[in-house]
Amino acid sequence: MNNSLSQYGAVWNRLSMNHRVLLVLVVVGTVVAGVGTVRWARQATYTTLYSNLAPAEAGEIVDVLTGLDIPYQISAGGTALQVPEHQAQAVRLKLAAQGYPRDGVVGYEIFDKSNLGMTDFLQKVNFRRALEGEIAKSIMSLSEVSAARVHLVMPESRLFSRDQKQPTASVVLKLNGSLSESQVAGIAHLVASSVEGLDVDAISLVDSRGKLLTEKHAGDMETRLSSTQLELRHNVENHLESKAQSLLDRTLGAGRSVVRVIADLNFDKVETQAENYDPDRVAIRSEEVQTAKPGSEGDGASQNATITNYEISKTVEHVVSAFGTIERISVAVMVDGTYAPPAAGAEDAAPTYQPRSADELGQIAAVVRTAVGFDSSRADHMEVVNMAFDTSVEDELAQDLQSVESYEMYYDLGRKVLYGLLILVALLYVRRTFKKLGKALAGAAAGSHASPVPVTFNQGGAELPQQTQRTRAADVFGERARGRPEEVAKIIKTMMSE
Repeated sequence: MNNSLSQYGAVWNRLSMNHRVLLVLVVVGTVVAGVGTVRWARQATYTTLYSNLAPAEAGEIVDVLTGLDIPYQISAGGTALQVPEHQAQAVRLKLAAQGYPRDGVVGYEIFDKSNLGMTDFLQKVNFRRALEGEIAKSIMSLSEVSAARVHLVMPESRLFSRDQKQPTASVVLKLNGSLSESQVAGIAHLVASSVEGLDVDAISLVDSRGKLLTEKHAGDMETRLSSTQLELRHNVENHLESKAQSLLDRTLGAGRSVVRVIADLNFDKVETQAENYDPDRVAIRSEEVQTAKPGSEGDGASQNATITNYEISKTVEHVVSAFGTIERISVAVMVDGTYAPPAAGAEDAAPTYQPRSADELGQIAAVVRTAVGFDSSRADHMEVVNMAFDTSVEDELAQDLQSVESYEMYYDLGRKVLYGLLILVALLYVRRTFKKLGKALAGAAAGSHASPVPVTFNQGGAELPQQTQRTRAADVFGERARGRPEEVAKIIKTMMSE
């Protein structure tokens, strides 16, 4: 053991300062990396136990976790608690047995504990709380809603109906995204259907930022209807434009044509009832035969009279016209011309614009008519105009984009080359450093096993002076150099490289 320590000490003493520092850094880095790896492997993965907790309740749960010796983490400003993932379910069960969390949404489970001494007023309050909690749970089942609070106002029953007040409701929503109009209407109808006598117009929906989601203040039915009509008109126009534009883009190329459509829609709801009679189609409805008895002076023959009632065929039609039918459309089409390439020897010149022929414009008009459902009986109108498009802005943007792309490409290439050179230089430096360190360690180890330089004493037993010892060491080194010249050459080469 002592010999090993002495050998390590001899090796350490023979190293230069740079090699000692490098060896210490390597050892320390290895130890730190090992310790970090072990700690990372032993570290547990945490998951959320409860969120949106009140500060007071969060403090009580922390005390319980501390008493159970369960590690925890606090996040979200003290309103959320996290525990190791493999203990989360067991911890929830233990806390539920103690009544936590208490500030959650309460529904009909409020009646699980019976209280015989509860007054009628408290029963009504609990029923309202339970109903509010159940409605909030239903609303929070939507993926766009993260939290909901429902407040119901349920007036007392009155003896006379004229004195009876209608219930109202207000709902506060914390949203993950945005709600469409149909979703807002669905939530309002959900609340109205859950409370007896509650009307949809008596419900107010507000998000967490205070924005009113229901449109009670937005006006009457005419305002909402006009908004729907405008949206329907835009949808029809965009649909017809996209159909015609897609055909022109496939034939002329993208950006070579523009189509715009204006649609006049009929939003009148007309009910027509008509009765048509056909005199040529007659049917017997009823027939009556009357017989007259003979008189005292007659010849005794009876007389018969027949009365026949006829019914003329009748057709009754009840027609309700469709809402939002197209009355008339106006179509405007602008088409770019063709461009002839520059002549030979003038490649730098701009292409020459050439207008399209009347036959081409006629074919384009026919295609557009078919695409938009052109009907001359409705007095539809269409214009096809051929003119040169101004592409100066697009050309300038294309050039700027090309220059930016070229700059980014060269910048990215240069950055990658620079990183590669830095990595290569670092690898060469590390390789050279480790090579020197290996040679130094090998030389030091070889020197530690060599015979020590003898110390010369005089005849009286006293040690010779240091200068005399150096001379003696030089003589020994000279003798070894004459005996093993190749080893001496390697030592000298190693010393020069250091």
